[in-house]
Amino acid sequence: MRLILIAATSLPLIWSFPAGAKTQFGPGAVTCQTFLYSFGKRHILGQGYRDWIAGFISGFNETQPGPDVLKEGHEEEYFKAVEEKCMAIPDQPLSDAIIDLELELNKKLLE
Repeated sequence: MRLILIAATSLPLIWSFPAGAKTQFGPGAVTCQTFLYSFGKRHILGQGYRDWIAGFISGFNETQPGPDVLKEGHEEEYFKAVEEKCMAIPDQPLSDAIIDLELELNKKLLE
C-alpha cells in the first residue's frame, strides 16, 4: 500500500511544458491546481511543498542581482502570496507562481 501511495503522489512531479518552456522536475513541476489541492495541512505533501517553496524562493532570491527582496519573519506572507498567485492561474506550474512573486517583490523594492 505504501508503494502505491508513493507512486501515486510522485507521478505529477515530472511535467513537460509546451514548446519553448523548460522541463522541470520535483514539486515545482506540478500545476498550481495540484499544489493547492495538496497544500492544505490535511494532505501528507503539504509540509513538503512548504519546504520546497522556502528553498526555491530563497535560491531564486540569491541568484538575482540587486538587493535582497526577502525579509526575515515574513515567510507566511510569502506562502500566502504563492497561494493567491496559484488561485489566480491554476494551470501554471508552481515554480512560475514563485518566480512571479519574486519578480514582483523585486519591482516593489526598486520603486
